[in-house]
Amino acid sequence: MDKVKSLFNHPKKENPDRDPGLYEWKRPSFHKDDVSQLNRLLKKIGRRKTEKQHNWEESVNLNHHVRSEGSESNRKQKVVSKLSIGYKLEGHKKFLEQYMRQLDKSEVPDKPELFGSDLDEYKAHMVANHFKLIISPENQNVDLEVLTRHFIEQLENLTGYELYWEAAIHTNTEHRHAHLAINGIDKNGQKVRFTREMIKEKMRTILSEAATNMVGERTYEEIKAEEAKLPLSPRWTKLDERLSQYKGKIYSRVLDVSLQQRLGYLCQINLAEKNGELFTLKPDWKEKLQIFGRYNTFMSEYLSLGGNITLYQGGQLNGIVEKTITFDKDESWNDAVIVKTSNGRVYVPVYNLQKENIEGKNVNIDMPYFDSMKKISDKEIRIQKNEVQKYKF
Repeated sequence: MDKVKSLFNHPKKENPDRDPGLYEWKRPSFHKDDVSQLNRLLKKIGRRKTEKQHNWEESVNLNHHVRSEGSESNRKQKVVSKLSIGYKLEGHKKFLEQYMRQLDKSEVPDKPELFGSDLDEYKAHMVANHFKLIISPENQNVDLEVLTRHFIEQLENLTGYELYWEAAIHTNTEHRHAHLAINGIDKNGQKVRFTREMIKEKMRTILSEAATNMVGERTYEEIKAEEAKLPLSPRWTKLDERLSQYKGKIYSRVLDVSLQQRLGYLCQINLAEKNGELFTLKPDWKEKLQIFGRYNTFMSEYLSLGGNITLYQGGQLNGIVEKTITFDKDESWNDAVIVKTSNGRVYVPVYNLQKENIEGKNVNIDMPYFDSMKKISDKEIRIQKNEVQKYKF
């Protein structure tokens, strides 16, 4: 022990080579901050290890897309839900009595029956404001009536409303789905309102968890089948989240197959460019994908016009209605008009377009607080009586 050099705060030697007491052990002087300094050192070492681990995991995610196949969010059943709001009593009645029962569709011989609240009571308290919801589970073994009833029950528990509601199940498309109408006044005379969080998160969570309880979790094969479709999806996906982490040119050789396929698809829809094995994403690629997901007809118009069309961003818009896009309101409320202006073509999303024979007419639209997640109402399209201007492209 007397030959061991101190590992602590050993006094510094003036000339250690000639000092005969070099290996003599001496008690180091005590400083009250020794332990705190040691703790700081250990924490610093721990942080460095954590940073190295994080950087390694990040590089793995970028290049190899490691994920847990058994994660809870992936295993739950997928249920698509689309909600729209109506403001006219006439439209409310038509949706309930005609669209939901498919009375206007001769190709549907077996008309769906309504279920929900007492129908006479619903009609007696019907008001102009109403909510229309499509519920479409990915797994077709889900009992849609049970799912819809459970959804309403959970919705009432969360909001405190006692809702007037009616639903019908449609089987005339590839996916069986339910249509749901909710009156704008509940049984206690309260105005029914749903927050954005309720519409975007809570409603989908209720439906997903209920469907999972009914038919079980999704299998590995179902999850892989869904992921196989992602590279060709015309909307913002988790593949795009990964691509957004790359800055500048992207070298395709370092990517997995799904990301390479995604980049190829983005080139097809004019949102990326390829030069050899290098890809460059266009500056507005994220915005365009989000718009495509929100307004499905915008994409077809964007591609047919070679990208020479923009989404209406609010404010004053004057021009000629070049095209109207309308749908069966029973299945979609994604109407739109394409307005030709002196600066180009503008895609204007419209909720439930009712104006007829407006193609070729000069219109004015003014929505100062419009954003890309909304639609204008039919009444906001004002037909101008002045002479139509001619725009050339």
